[in-house]
Amino acid sequence: SDDKMEDKTFCFKGDPLYRNILLEGSVEVVSLGNNHSRDYKSRGFNDTVESLRLGGIGFASNGISCVREINGVLAGFLSYRNRTPELDVLKADIDSLRAQGCALVICSFHWGEEYRNVANSVQTKLGRAAVDYGADLVLGHHPHVIGSIEQYKGRYIVYSLGNFCFGGNSVCQDKDTMIFQQTFTLVNGEVQDDADYNMIPCSISTETTA
Repeated sequence: SDDKMEDKTFCFKGDPLYRNILLEGSVEVVSLGNNHSRDYKSRGFNDTVESLRLGGIGFASNGISCVREINGVLAGFLSYRNRTPELDVLKADIDSLRAQGCALVICSFHWGEEYRNVANSVQTKLGRAAVDYGADLVLGHHPHVIGSIEQYKGRYIVYSLGNFCFGGNSVCQDKDTMIFQQTFTLVNGEVQDDADYNMIPCSISTETTA
């Protein structure tokens, strides 16, 4: 679609076959809860969804959850954008995944302030609420820089993953990023608190200067 949002400075789109990059990188589920997923309005969003479906890639977005079976365990994924959802909606969404038999629930939030490394009160409130309601991992994105990580009630809240791969700007201010890798152990269908995690440092470019 060429029908983009008129009031936005940056509108992003790409060839639908770019989904193959995700497939070759073993990306199985993506978050569409962000402030660019509707840059080209509903048609652009729907085209994105169709492209992911053709590639067999799962996706989650506001009001759309994803459930995948991994090693015999049902994992549920939720994704939200920009200070959403309301707490009652968040709880209902997590409860719904549990009712579907999900032993593992991962929540993704597009939140925070650009280039701020420390979580603000909105992020802290939503992230902790997600854990209180049953999320086993909370992942955040949007600030474009690595953020703080909190262990809360035996679960991890990664407030900002940073830019892992970013095509919107070739001269990013901060090229440091990471992969947050977590292995979950379940006993009798319950996620254990002693989660094994690893942070793998990366850079989004081989160029060290802007």
